[in-house]
Amino acid sequence: EMKILPEISDIANELLRDEDIIGTLNIRGEKNVFVLLPMTDSIGANVVKKKLYSKFEDTGFEFNDAPLKLNLVISVTSYDREKTAHYKRYMKLAKKQHTAEKEKIETLM
Repeated sequence: EMKILPEISDIANELLRDEDIIGTLNIRGEKNVFVLLPMTDSIGANVVKKKLYSKFEDTGFEFNDAPLKLNLVISVTSYDREKTAHYKRYMKLAKKQHTAEKEKIETLM
């Protein structure tokens, strides 16, 4: 999984602005790519989400010279000054929303 993270980051960076931040986050032992979109509301973040899904669907990945199918899960968590003012509260909400998105996609498979 880690060997394709640089390629995933490169592809995502093609759609992102200079001020956007991309990185990895370890959630329960799994490396997850995350993107922070400063000065972007949830509507704009969902536009980026759709563009990322489209871009990754159109990209062929390989691992050890074999085709690789990504199970892509993209979630959006917006900053709310009252609900998520503290970093840990925000991260807890982001993890919860990401897990819910992952479960939703898994039920569709």
